[in-house]
Amino acid sequence: MATPLPGKHLQTVVTLTLSSLLVAAGWTGVFNFGWWAPEDRPAVWWHLVPLAFMALPMLGKHRRPVTCLVATVPIVMADVALGGSVGIWLCVADLIYHVGLRASPRAVRVVATVFALCCAAVVVASGAVQGLQAAVGAGVTVVALLLMPLWWAAEVRRGYPLWPQAYARDELEAERNAALKELHKRERHAAIEAERRGMARELHDTVSAEISAIALTAGAALAGGADEARDRRALGTIRIASVAALESLRSMVNLLRGSELKETAADLLAEPGPDWDETLRRAERLGLDVVHRGRPPADLHPRVQHALTRAAGEALHNAAKHGTGDAAVVVTADEESVSLSVDNGLAESGAATADGTGLIGMRERVTAVGGVMTAGPAGDGARRWRVEIEVPSTTTGPGGGAA
Repeated sequence: MATPLPGKHLQTVVTLTLSSLLVAAGWTGVFNFGWWAPEDRPAVWWHLVPLAFMALPMLGKHRRPVTCLVATVPIVMADVALGGSVGIWLCVADLIYHVGLRASPRAVRVVATVFALCCAAVVVASGAVQGLQAAVGAGVTVVALLLMPLWWAAEVRRGYPLWPQAYARDELEAERNAALKELHKRERHAAIEAERRGMARELHDTVSAEISAIALTAGAALAGGADEARDRRALGTIRIASVAALESLRSMVNLLRGSELKETAADLLAEPGPDWDETLRRAERLGLDVVHRGRPPADLHPRVQHALTRAAGEALHNAAKHGTGDAAVVVTADEESVSLSVDNGLAESGAATADGTGLIGMRERVTAVGGVMTAGPAGDGARRWRVEIEVPSTTTGPGGGAA
C-alpha cells in the first residue's frame, strides 16, 4: 500500500514550498547574462514556471533518482536562461542528495565523476575569463551545489548521523521478527498437519482394521448355524483383534498425552507393527484365501519394511471386506527397488473401496519413503482390483534418500 502524503512526500512538499517562498522573496537573478537588458529582465514570477515543472521529478525521486535528476537538466537550463533562482538550486541539491542515498553504487560513482568534471570545467573557464579570484569563487559554489549533497548522502548511507542507523536497525529488526514469526507459524502448521495425517493413518491401519476384523468374523459366525469349534475359532480371532485394537488405542492415547517420545509423523511411521507373516495370517483369519509369492528382503530398511507391510495389510483388509474371498500377493525385489502387487476379485454387490481413507493412508505411507502406488481395476475384463506398489530398497526415512 502506498505511503500517504505526510509520510513519503512531506519533505518534497516542504522543499518546493520553501523554494517558492525564496522566489517570491526575490532571490532570483543569480546569473547576470548580457542578453537581458535591465528594463527587459523577466518578472520574478516567471521563475515559478520551471519550479512547477520541477515538482514532477521531485515526486519521483524515491523510485528513479537518477532518471529524475537527468530530467531536471532542461528545467535548470530554462531557469538559468531567466537569470536563475535560489529555489531551483535548492530542489536540484535535494535531487542530488537522493541520488547519493538511493541509487546504486555504480550510478553514484558515475554521477560523482560527471559532477567533478563539471566543477573542473567551471573552475578552468572562470579562471581563464575572469582570473583566479573568480575561479575560486566559482569552484566553491559548484562544489557546494553539486558535490556536497553527494558527500552528505554518502555519510548518511554509511550510518551517520547515528539516528538513521538506529532507526533503520529497528525497522530491519522488526521486519526480521515478523518474518520469523510467520515462518514459525507455517512450520507449526505443517507439523500439526503432518501429525494429524500420521495419526489418521495409524488409527485406520490399526484400530479400524482390527474393529473391521471383529465385525467380519462375528458376522461370518452369526451367518451360519451353531458350530462350537467354528464359533470358538471366531471368538479367538475376535479376542486377538480386540486386544490389538486396545493396544493401538493405548499407544495413541499415550502419544496425545505426551507420555512417549514420539513427536512427529516420522516416529509414527517407524512405530513397530505386525511383521510380514503376521500380516498374512491376519488376512487368513478374516477368511481370505491368500496366495503369496515372495517376501520383502530381510535387509530392507525398517521404514520401508514398515510402510510396505502396512500397505499390504490394508490391501488385504480391503480384499476381505469388498472382495470374493481370494487374494494374490506377489513381492519382487532387485538392487534398487521392491515391488508389491495385491490382486483380488470384487464381489458383485461390494464396492471397490470404502470411503477412500485406507487408500489415502497407503499412498501417504508409500510416498513418505520415496515410493509410488497405483490402485484400481485390473483392466483384464474381470471384476478384479489390483494394488501395485514400488518402493526403494534403501531410504533414511520420509522423503527418501540413501541409507
